[in-house]
Amino acid sequence: MSLAGLVLLQLGTLVLFALPVLALGRALLLGRPDPRGTAPALAFALGLGAAGSLLLVAAGFGGLRRELVLATVAAGSIAFVAIARRGSLAPPRAWTGAFLFCLAALIPAWVWGLYPPTAFDATVYHLPFAKAFAEAHRLVVVPDLIYPIFPQLAETLFAATMVAAGTDTVANLIQWSAALAVALLLFETASRLYSRRAGLLASALWLAHPLVHYQAASAYVDVVLACFALAAICCWERWHEEGSWRWLALSGAAAGFAMATKYLGLLWAALLVATTLFAARRGRRWRGALLLSLVAALVAAPWYLRIYSATGNPVHPLLAPLFGGERAAEVAPELGLDEADSTTGMAAAVLRRVGEVVRRPQELALFAWRAAFVPEAFNRQAPLAPWPMLLAPVAALFAWRDRRLLRWLLLVGAYAAFWTTLQPRFQLPGAALLALAGAGGVEHLARRFGALGRAWQRRGAAMLLAVAVVAPGPLYAVYKIGKLGAPPPTDPSAREDFLDRKVPCHAAVRFSNERPGAAPTLFAVGAPELTYYARGRFLGHVLGPHRAGRIVPYLGDPEALHRELRSMDVDELLIPVGFRSSLLRGAELDRLFRPLYADARCELFEVSD
Repeated sequence: MSLAGLVLLQLGTLVLFALPVLALGRALLLGRPDPRGTAPALAFALGLGAAGSLLLVAAGFGGLRRELVLATVAAGSIAFVAIARRGSLAPPRAWTGAFLFCLAALIPAWVWGLYPPTAFDATVYHLPFAKAFAEAHRLVVVPDLIYPIFPQLAETLFAATMVAAGTDTVANLIQWSAALAVALLLFETASRLYSRRAGLLASALWLAHPLVHYQAASAYVDVVLACFALAAICCWERWHEEGSWRWLALSGAAAGFAMATKYLGLLWAALLVATTLFAARRGRRWRGALLLSLVAALVAAPWYLRIYSATGNPVHPLLAPLFGGERAAEVAPELGLDEADSTTGMAAAVLRRVGEVVRRPQELALFAWRAAFVPEAFNRQAPLAPWPMLLAPVAALFAWRDRRLLRWLLLVGAYAAFWTTLQPRFQLPGAALLALAGAGGVEHLARRFGALGRAWQRRGAAMLLAVAVVAPGPLYAVYKIGKLGAPPPTDPSAREDFLDRKVPCHAAVRFSNERPGAAPTLFAVGAPELTYYARGRFLGHVLGPHRAGRIVPYLGDPEALHRELRSMDVDELLIPVGFRSSLLRGAELDRLFRPLYADARCELFEVSD
């Protein structure tokens, strides 16, 4: 395939999937009062969740097949045209300029997404799940992965795009389109509540995060989660303003989509229920909380029932003491839930964590500082921009007179209190809400001071400010593209050569894949990021039934190590250079482990029968 062909494939896939998603979202919005008052971003967010839910139903009947996916896309595109001809998808005129601004900011991330996938979590489990779904034409449990099952709305969407286009580079288009939808939803909401200038600034604050661009170019799920969480909050605000119960039902649906994407969505749903109980008008609180909870639960139920049927625990591996199975402390030690041996212990740990944040709120500020300026604290991940952190005090200054700002800041703070500061990417829903609050704070500040307000009202000044604010995000993507080298590889051989250079030990997996015969079962030590590239089964994750720790007791004993590997039906063993002296020692070494491949990074052995 030529570079032009790859670009056209990406563009075509993006457009053809966006059309039915928009049609689905508009169908959900048609029942509410004045559907034309809502621009396409909210319709896209709701339609994306609805598409994932419908794919779950189709996958239950083996419907993840190319012909069925393409037929569905065609039908959705026809529906889009029919709805568009009635004018109900026409955005406000001011929306077009914001769309072009956000689109231009995300073009580098789109180009970045043309490269073969190398992002860690994407190749460890997100894409392996999607590949397994595509190969089986249905949603399956994958016991060899670090986590065998999750809420997987986003991975189901990844699989559908991969099935339709026949390549994996299209999977990140789900995240990319969600990043664009968040930016435009921020513009729509801030423009309605404050001004178009505030809307443009809110979009810029979101797109200023280098982490957003990294995620938009990768098959992660955190931007999709942020899209659904923000949509739920925006629908809730419309219900609070207008009183229409349809808006609250849509808020519950969006919260359900967030729950179906990641367990952190449960927290956003709970926070919205709590907000309804505390902030809604009297006489509507309990009814509102019940409606929101019921709709969210109904939307998310199929995904959690699937997890329950596979593991006996609807939130596997959390709350294992209540449902049985592996403990959270064993399956997810990075959460620090050592007290999870009992249900009361987990509750006590959560309450203690919240209490620590309340007593030392400076810890949240320290996290924001590290996420922006100390990438070493998070294994050199893409950073968050500092602007929302700097504007949060401005929003807090006016929270006493604008209850919306107070609600948003409290939601962000409450979300951050529940272990979500472990990783910057967990904070992307909060970052979107902080962008909205920051833009609202600047609008209040401009109205308060005359000179600043006059400058703020100049259209050119607002655009210059937005360009300056947004710059770190696109520039980071351009920098990363430069490091990858141009142009992106387009043919299979060039793709493999690229991955050999960029992914440690990929050359050994490539050698294994190219060997004749059946796909081998490969056990790798310390290289989980190779999972997606292996032709056969890949074992040796940090966690799970075939974890790397199973061979630790047999270090230095080749015969015992050989028996353990063969008990897992392992055909090949991959170890980093330097591990051989500790893993493989003894006179029986060459008889039990035949060298196949070696380079400066790793060694590959065949495990004898």
